[in-house]
Amino acid sequence: MGVARGRREHGPFACPALDVAEPDGGRQCKVNGCHRRRGSIGFAREKKFRAGGGRGSGEQLENPQRAIRVTDGKEVYQIEAGAYTGASPLIDGTRAYFGTFNNEVLAFDLERKRRIWRYAPQDRQFPFYSSAAISSGRVVLGGRDKFVHALDATSGQPIWTFATRARVDSSPVIAGGRVYVGSSDGKLYVLDLASGKKLAEFDAGSGITTSPAIAAGRLVISSQDGVIYALG
Repeated sequence: MGVARGRREHGPFACPALDVAEPDGGRQCKVNGCHRRRGSIGFAREKKFRAGGGRGSGEQLENPQRAIRVTDGKEVYQIEAGAYTGASPLIDGTRAYFGTFNNEVLAFDLERKRRIWRYAPQDRQFPFYSSAAISSGRVVLGGRDKFVHALDATSGQPIWTFATRARVDSSPVIAGGRVYVGSSDGKLYVLDLASGKKLAEFDAGSGITTSPAIAAGRLVISSQDGVIYALG
């Protein structure tokens, strides 16, 4: 496996803006990417869903997932997550999947606005900060319990787990039947999607909390010591 190393050219607080484009290439809006709130955005149809948490007031839910209409920025509805959420929701069709700080992974039906299933390991009590990925009916994400979890997308039942040596805040990427995910133990793991078996690993020597990006036969990821790696 070839490795290219490089240092970040921007400072730790650089906040590039995010351009949201129409499918035909026309520019629709611009959102400043610099904010301090936890939680990120997932898109479905003409709405975006933002993870959030904190105590609300009036008619606001205490720990909502908010559906925001992209065309005008208006809030359409909220779904009660039941706990603080720092991960981005995974949107697959009319379903949303995300972990919470209450030791659980939730699946919601966005049309009916109700929870479909809840996964909560009974032998470990740790938050899920990683955002999920989905492929072949499997929802895969990391936990601060040091494990990578693969769940059945329909039922929420566990299919396999893989143990690392530190918490997994990195969000996995799935490609070609393989799961690529980093761990705070300093390693990037390549796992078989079907079985969870480790196929390969790369030791960065420093914790990996970022998420891999894959394009043109290369995988790019950075570690906590500021090094960016291109693997291929």
